[in-house]
Amino acid sequence: MGSAYLLPNGNLLQTSSKTGCVMVTDQKGKILWELNSYFVPYRAEYVPASIWEHYFTRD
Repeated sequence: MGSAYLLPNGNLLQTSSKTGCVMVTDQKGKILWELNSYFVPYRAEYVPASIWEHYFTRD
């Protein structure tokens, strides 16, 4: 089980419950970002920076 979403820049946000992994890949399958988790992820959701940047500050 898992999910996959096409991001605005053409990359894919993928979740795999079997491997406990959330990753972003390009359309050729190259892993650009990966999170290996101790819990079983079911779904990941893309939140654009324009929404969450108001809640965090950068030093």
